[in-house]
Amino acid sequence: MWWKPATRLLHRRRSAAAPTTPPPPPPHPPHPGPTTSQHAHASPPRAGGSKSGPFRQAVVGEFSATFMLLFSTVGCVVFTQGGGISTARRLEVSLIFGNAITILVFIFAGISGGNINPAVSWALMWVGKISPARCVMYTIAQCLGAIAGTGFVRIMTPAMFDKVDGGANQIAKNANAQEALGVEFGCTALLVLTVMAAVDAHRADAQKHIPTVAPLVIGLAVTAAHFIAIPVDNCSINPARTFGVAAISGNWNDHIVFWVGTYLGSTAAALIYYYLFDLHDVTHAAAAAAPAIADAATPAKLAAAPAALPASAPRTAAFVGRAGGDGEATVDMSHADSGALQEWR
Repeated sequence: MWWKPATRLLHRRRSAAAPTTPPPPPPHPPHPGPTTSQHAHASPPRAGGSKSGPFRQAVVGEFSATFMLLFSTVGCVVFTQGGGISTARRLEVSLIFGNAITILVFIFAGISGGNINPAVSWALMWVGKISPARCVMYTIAQCLGAIAGTGFVRIMTPAMFDKVDGGANQIAKNANAQEALGVEFGCTALLVLTVMAAVDAHRADAQKHIPTVAPLVIGLAVTAAHFIAIPVDNCSINPARTFGVAAISGNWNDHIVFWVGTYLGSTAAALIYYYLFDLHDVTHAAAAAAPAIADAATPAKLAAAPAALPASAPRTAAFVGRAGGDGEATVDMSHADSGALQEWR
């Protein structure tokens, strides 16, 4: 029929003139409900757990170390009594105290720091090695450990213990409180200076053997202090040792001297080492300069560098490398403009 082609042509023209219907918009994602939102903003699990566990271990470590110190040293004094204060006797007691400290520092240095002495904890607090709260808890644990260790010796042999009051610290008849105070001050300062040198991070970096020999050197300092002070007041240099024996034996004679002398010596030694021998000023200066150096090396700072190159700047760059063999290449940059060089850099 003649009208069919005309009808097809008219239909095509109408289809071309009709506006194109836009495709339907994609469906919006469903709004997250309360459960999804909470999961999206939930904090990640905390790695490493709480610090309370290691802190409790450290406090228990100080209690255990001081218990073993008093058990071994007071036991030595009680079981070897009767020989007077001869040179051999002084050396014997000095060595047992020094050896006990060497062993216990070796055991507990990685657990609590191996303070085993309130005067040492006090000194470390003054120079910022431990916090005041840790110092207080260490001191309490050390005093309780000293009481327990001394009491254990008395339970084993009460008669021998009571005969010498467990080797309690008291001023000798031929000495006075001023002399005892001076001896405790000096001997405690010797011990604390040794400890300060042992925990000095700069010395440990420069002399790698220091952490290894630190327990032995601290033990030698304790040995020397006892050999000096035993004839004067039985040598304390450790208020917990004095407190533990006094609490069990009931001998509180001149007790205050062994706290005041040791704490004064400890404070003086810690501050002298910190201000005269420690390199903390250099460390603080380097730490203060580190952020500025890092900030200057950021990409934003490098991009802000001037693009122009001086006339004397080299126009060639050589690259030498080893990738399966020796190789060298030279690139001519004489035709590269400064903007391109800046972009390449």
